[in-house]
Amino acid sequence: MYLVPDEQLSRACQIATDSRLRPVNKDQYLPTYASDFANVGFYFLLNDYDLHNYRSCRLILLPLSWTGIGLDDLCPIPITGDGPSSDSSPGNVLTVSRAATCAALVRMAAREPRGSSLRQKLITDLSVILTYSLFDMSYEGDYMEFKPDDEPETESEKLEREKAVDEIRQWSWRDEESWIGDLLVAIVAGKAKYEDLPYNTKD
Repeated sequence: MYLVPDEQLSRACQIATDSRLRPVNKDQYLPTYASDFANVGFYFLLNDYDLHNYRSCRLILLPLSWTGIGLDDLCPIPITGDGPSSDSSPGNVLTVSRAATCAALVRMAAREPRGSSLRQKLITDLSVILTYSLFDMSYEGDYMEFKPDDEPETESEKLEREKAVDEIRQWSWRDEESWIGDLLVAIVAGKAKYEDLPYNTKD
């Protein structure tokens, strides 16, 4: 999945077509990604497997404007010692920081009606990013055991939550979006719920 500047999207699709990638209608398969719930993006198959085969791989090109992410939110992926040097590389691949990603998901969810499938998927993606990047989700055995809601947190769990809150407070936000950081802190601290994120009340 790639975010492409809007003015370069048609060129990116042409490159995919010239590379003999097969265009795919996203209505042909069950929705998996947030973009599947919205009428955006262009989909291509990367291999020769049938669309419904679990081994089929898709290339998804999405307009950058859909996310509300700007070019100034992008940063280059660091080049490791084993990778190509910056001199020989034809161009940098840009990515999005965790803070910018979370802000984009909140921003996109706020555009949607409260009960929309797209909003629910965006919130799910946001919770996965925060949970798996800020908390230890490893476990022993064949499955993870979940504690009852009324069971008190251990001291180590409290410390982990405090560290997660401190990390979010260090993230940078746009001047008019500092409320996003405040709300994410409240959610991670257990003082708010993901359902408290703003939503579109207009028809």
